[in-house]
Amino acid sequence: MPQRRSNSWGVNTEPAGAWKADRTTAIGVAMTSLVHALRCGQILLMDGAMGTELMKAGLTPGSSSESWNLSKPDAVRRVHAEYVTHGARCLLANTLLARPTAHDSSTTPKLDWARVIKAGVELARRECPPGGFVLGSVGPPVTTGRPSACDEVAGIRWQLTQLQEAGVDGILLETQTSLAALGEVLADSKPTVPLLLSFAFRTTSSGPMLADLNEGPEEAAKFAERWSGAVIALGVNCGREMSLKAVCDVLRRYRRTTKLPLFARPNAGTPERRGDAWCYPVAPQDIADATCEMVNAGATMLGGCCGTTPLHIAAMLEVLGRRASAWSPSI
Repeated sequence: MPQRRSNSWGVNTEPAGAWKADRTTAIGVAMTSLVHALRCGQILLMDGAMGTELMKAGLTPGSSSESWNLSKPDAVRRVHAEYVTHGARCLLANTLLARPTAHDSSTTPKLDWARVIKAGVELARRECPPGGFVLGSVGPPVTTGRPSACDEVAGIRWQLTQLQEAGVDGILLETQTSLAALGEVLADSKPTVPLLLSFAFRTTSSGPMLADLNEGPEEAAKFAERWSGAVIALGVNCGREMSLKAVCDVLRRYRRTTKLPLFARPNAGTPERRGDAWCYPVAPQDIADATCEMVNAGATMLGGCCGTTPLHIAAMLEVLGRRASAWSPSI
């Protein structure tokens, strides 16, 4: 067996196969590896946005980015590859809304969503670096224009099962805005891989709040604690009018409430209309300038959400590299 290699953050950087040789169950492998990566002192670097990157390749706004796992897999694979080249060690599969209940059947072509999920996981796995992770992405319930919220709860549970069967290392339930809705999803779920929860807040006069204006970061953290048998990390992503300063505020309020590992995947700002295009105002250097503050606020995993690019991830890596010898890609 090859000797263990650690960088100066203290994280194990040996190939994934060596990590898993002495584990006996799939959930034990994934749980042990991910928890170690999140708790050992290294900042685990995730990827950035998928949808806005695919739009640059021709994806029509409002259409299903997940369908490209089957129709244009090379485009999806190239996005993953670019993020890895620029430093990402944790990739999100292109599966955010990969379930039939999240789409209007009258406007979305009929798809084999199980195949979409399997292909999405395989594309991410193909580009994942040694010792890295592939997480399944699951978006919040979509209820507008749907028969009922119950359909989406069942749809998300189905999606969780499909992702587990596809072989992800964990599942990120992201951009969540309702504790009640997420609680319904988790109530009868039986995950066989670790879960990560990430909430999307809106900026209000009282600070960051979820869709229910009585629910702030503290309530989200307490919710995650109640599910801590399956949930291994708590994060913040996306959001409405959420500055990088507001993201750091959420992290600090999380940390005062929970001991779970924390992570942040901020947007590249709120998009602005410029001519025929939407532009995101937060540049890679802006993300770089906020990286240390996010880490000091408690984050042990960082990445990006809407509008972020491989250059934003590279900017984070450059800052982290000044503090320690993080995993070094070929740029």
